[in-house]
Amino acid sequence: MQWLWTGLANNAVCMLILLPMFGAVLVQAARPFGCETVRRTALTNVLLSMFLLIVVVANFEVATPIADPTNVSAAPLQPRAQLQTDLRWMGGHNSAATPNIRFAVGVDGISLWQIAFVVLLMFAAVMADSQHEVAEAAKSYSAILLMQSALVGAFAALDVILFCVFLEFSMWPLAVMLGRNSDSKNLTSVRRLCVWNTISSLLVFAGLVVMVLAFSWMRATETNLNPPLVFSISDLTMGIIAWSADDLALQNWNEVKGWVFLLLISGFAIKAATVPFHGCLLASDERPSIPVRVMRIAATLAVAVYGIVRFIVPVFPEIVTSMAHSLSMIVLVTIVFVALSTVACRDLGRLMSQALVLHSALCLLAVASLNPVGVTGALLHSSAIILSAGAVYFLIDRFPRTAMWRRGLLLLAVGAVVGIPATSGFAGQTMIVIGVFQADPIFAAWTCLALILMLWAFARTMFGGETISVVAEDENHGVVESRVSARRTLIAVLPLFGVICWIGVNPQFFVSRMNLSVEHSMIRYQSVSHVGTPSVRKLSQKGKM
Repeated sequence: MQWLWTGLANNAVCMLILLPMFGAVLVQAARPFGCETVRRTALTNVLLSMFLLIVVVANFEVATPIADPTNVSAAPLQPRAQLQTDLRWMGGHNSAATPNIRFAVGVDGISLWQIAFVVLLMFAAVMADSQHEVAEAAKSYSAILLMQSALVGAFAALDVILFCVFLEFSMWPLAVMLGRNSDSKNLTSVRRLCVWNTISSLLVFAGLVVMVLAFSWMRATETNLNPPLVFSISDLTMGIIAWSADDLALQNWNEVKGWVFLLLISGFAIKAATVPFHGCLLASDERPSIPVRVMRIAATLAVAVYGIVRFIVPVFPEIVTSMAHSLSMIVLVTIVFVALSTVACRDLGRLMSQALVLHSALCLLAVASLNPVGVTGALLHSSAIILSAGAVYFLIDRFPRTAMWRRGLLLLAVGAVVGIPATSGFAGQTMIVIGVFQADPIFAAWTCLALILMLWAFARTMFGGETISVVAEDENHGVVESRVSARRTLIAVLPLFGVICWIGVNPQFFVSRMNLSVEHSMIRYQSVSHVGTPSVRKLSQKGKM
């Protein structure tokens, strides 16, 4: 049986991608058998995904061997992705005639918790969703399963083209659900949101394709003018670092790296809903259903932070360092602007959406701090905040206001968002503030002020009489259906609260599995002078005096 367990563990990540796709097909096939059969089919699929997730986390090694530890002249080393599945998709290996594009997926410290929390959130979305019509239930559950497949695929992809395919595919279920749950007044905002997210995906795709071509130009010689294109993410990022030591290759790279950086940072900034793109996200939040809200927060916040840490931080240390202060200022404007907007908001659901934009900018500011503490905190917080935000959405939309324990659970979920001790928000926000403080204490002070404003807005809304959407009492189902919905929602949010408290009580379990990957992503910054950050610039001026 050992070989069976080993095979399951080695292919668990791939199965986490393919299983929801197969489940979406089964959900549609189950439509003739009634709404309850459709729901049970979707629930069985997400339960199997939860089992595979446990297999992935249990088999993830905290410390992994690094490639070629004896070659000191090679590029900075990085941990190997674990639990890999590598299949030939298009072309052949080292062939200039065809591209070597592969269906390669795996998991490392940067992507582990992004994948884990997305799977957990989609399980809760299926469990809490209660549709009465067969057609609506099938569409809703299929969209959730396809979104899970796309997001897990984007986080686990080890190939550039595969990442872009999953990134663009993640918008399709969200666009369908947004269109179905919008009225005529809100349809324009929904279309604008979908258009901007499509533009962001295309910008990222263009930037990564130019990066692939640029790496080929860097390796061109007189005897080999067209080297094979490299689409492996690790080989591409580490190869650019290694070939930058060659003067001619560095010259070729310098001609295009500014444009590549601009394309990538623009695409991920739109995904993160920074100013001025935050308006589309907030304007589309008028009448969304639970699955729509859950899919939207998973597809924007976590993907943006992951993409920046995966592609921009390790490849562009000179540009990021020189522009760190300018980028931080842009992100800080978003933080302050959204924090002030929360003061005038009294609707708990809309306030939660504004808080997500603020937390997204907070994570970007931590990444711009250019230190491992801030980057680790940003990755942990960007993945954990979707759990607490999802719990808030479930409770305000599916729990009757008179249900037992509703107030206590809602206070715990909101407490995780604002960062009270012993919750996931406290661990992530503490690391973020420490990282930002190391880069610039003034920015850290503004960040703390924005968090205090958000805390006050939530406290006023919670204790001053919140305005929320209440579960409607259907004429045919009445109180009985309301109780069933509350029971399902309670089962859905309990795993979320378990992980939220686990991160708050024992964050080391999560951080220890991220440290090695984050440190290797930041290794080039040890040799780059951080003259772009205000704190280092002040220290340099004092040294000259």
